[in-house]
Amino acid sequence: MSETENEVYAFCKQCKENVRLNISQQEIKEAESGLVAVLSVHGSPQHALLAYIDKELRVRGIEYPTAIQIKDTPQVSAVDESEADVWDEMEGDFSLHILVDFFGKQKKKAIVNFSHLIVHIMIEKPVYLIHDDKAMGRLVKSNLVNLLTEQSQLAELVSVIDHDSLASIKKQDAFIFDLQMTRPVKESVEVDSKHFEKIVKDALSRENSFFQLKYELSKLFFSYRRLVDILKSSEQKMKDRELAHEVAIDFSLLSTLLDIAEIEGIDTKSRVERDGLGSAIRSI
Repeated sequence: MSETENEVYAFCKQCKENVRLNISQQEIKEAESGLVAVLSVHGSPQHALLAYIDKELRVRGIEYPTAIQIKDTPQVSAVDESEADVWDEMEGDFSLHILVDFFGKQKKKAIVNFSHLIVHIMIEKPVYLIHDDKAMGRLVKSNLVNLLTEQSQLAELVSVIDHDSLASIKKQDAFIFDLQMTRPVKESVEVDSKHFEKIVKDALSRENSFFQLKYELSKLFFSYRRLVDILKSSEQKMKDRELAHEVAIDFSLLSTLLDIAEIEGIDTKSRVERDGLGSAIRSI
């Protein structure tokens, strides 16, 4: 990749991986609307992903062209703003706003609680949602499963219980949240969820909020699983930029994933040489 190119990662739901896309500053600059479409043909069997990227290098939409469509699609092209918010799935039973509101009476607090829930699910801690109307509790769980489809163990991780059953929960590492009182009863780990709060807040400001968040979390969950696999399978020390490349994540997000891995008891400080991260901090 040249100095004038940027790496952007797009999550491909067909191969369940983050796909690396290269886009130059000049290509973004020349797009009158500030949006470019980048085509990636990859995988086995081979398939295509068309990502719409804005000036801030955020993926604004995803399409999966057919083989016939690919023939007429350039590798990188400018597109109109109206084409950007393209997602080929339907929303859940709830909108994202309704789902988040179950986790706090005020939106700011709801976003924080919801972000803590996401981190606990990412590190595979058991989650208990309390609601005396179990049908309502199961509906919240269903929408969480829809949102976090890349967490394969989610259905087993999340349980819906009523208040009478709370005393029977013995697991010390559980995240317990009262959906009726909209407050956490117990959190098993202390987490810095600032990045998750940011992406939830950003998704809520978008028209396609549910699947914008679903997409961003799919990218993070994939990279985190790969990060844990790499750090657990090898004792070799790695440089942070090299590791970010290996786990297919934007370098700016690597520190967040490393901090979460520390919560799981993985010694990232002795395993990862944070030269690039240190340089970035020193330059601020």
